[in-house]
Amino acid sequence: MNSSHRSTPPAKGSGLYLLNLQSGSVQRELDLSSPLPNYVLVTWLDSTRLYLDTPGIDAPASDILILDSSKGTDQKPSDLIPVFQTRNPYGDLYTFVNFDSSYDGKALFVSVYSREKGSSGGPAAPSSIELLPPTGGNARTLYASSTLAIPAIRVIDGHSLCLLVENFEGDTSQNGLWKMNVDGTDLTHLTTFGNRTVALFNGIAQFPWSNFSRDSSLYGIWTETSHGLTTTNSLLVGSLQGGVPTTIESADAAGKQLAIVGWTTV
Repeated sequence: MNSSHRSTPPAKGSGLYLLNLQSGSVQRELDLSSPLPNYVLVTWLDSTRLYLDTPGIDAPASDILILDSSKGTDQKPSDLIPVFQTRNPYGDLYTFVNFDSSYDGKALFVSVYSREKGSSGGPAAPSSIELLPPTGGNARTLYASSTLAIPAIRVIDGHSLCLLVENFEGDTSQNGLWKMNVDGTDLTHLTTFGNRTVALFNGIAQFPWSNFSRDSSLYGIWTETSHGLTTTNSLLVGSLQGGVPTTIESADAAGKQLAIVGWTTV
């Protein structure tokens, strides 16, 4: 990944737009008409503030920013509120972040993890889970590992977090889903994925119900497993108490794509 690369300049009128579901009106919140790093919408902090993720300038690291819609329309990137910036703490490895806000919106959990340089570019240890105020400030390390790569973290409820461990090379025996308390205690290995399997949480939403059942007893996750020249993607459901998950749907990746949408109630 080379974040200094610039693609075709955005067209006039490019930006992030807000749709008012009551009135049907659409307004541009962030003006992106100039060539800038890509901004990725992540999740809402509250009814006006939205978390964004973006590659760092001339570096592969990620920055966490907040767009506050209460500040008016057609804001510039300079109006974004910086929350967290990676500073490549792992030396020769590229560094990235993945994050989620706490169940009550009063804290931010950030996974700082590594990626190998070179042809593989897969997740690698070391990694850490940092806790900081929702709009930035002093971070406190909840958990750190010299052996586990943690490329994704999601809040289950007000008490616990779910971690995706995915070492691309080396020891892959710990790959899979893990759970721990929001204070960093009681780290538990829920299930193991093979070394030819990658997994993803819900790719379009980070509300707790996007990945976990409403009673916080089950998780849903997407996996893709390589079989030589072919791959299979699957949807799995498992217990947050641990054990082997159940495959509810599988498909040849060349035939159709599957995705986690979220949990509902009956």
